[in-house]
Amino acid sequence: MSFIETGETSEMFHVRVQLLLQKGYQDLALNLCSWCVKSSKYWYDTYLRAVQLNLLHSKGDLDTFTKVVRHSVPYGNFTEGQWH
Repeated sequence: MSFIETGETSEMFHVRVQLLLQKGYQDLALNLCSWCVKSSKYWYDTYLRAVQLNLLHSKGDLDTFTKVVRHSVPYGNFTEGQWH
């Protein structure tokens, strides 16, 4: 986690993720996004969050996808059917 909070700009992490995706390293890109959004510095980074969710969805990992979405909602508890 200290690597993520070293002071690099979010744009640098965006470039790293893009390069990993271009080279076909989806699992590594997902791992980097997942660690970045755990940091308070990048919690609200919509690019990293969107890539994370898209990769989880494309992998078919709906359990983790649902957990990430629930933890991403900033206000109160997310309950199924709340957003319909």
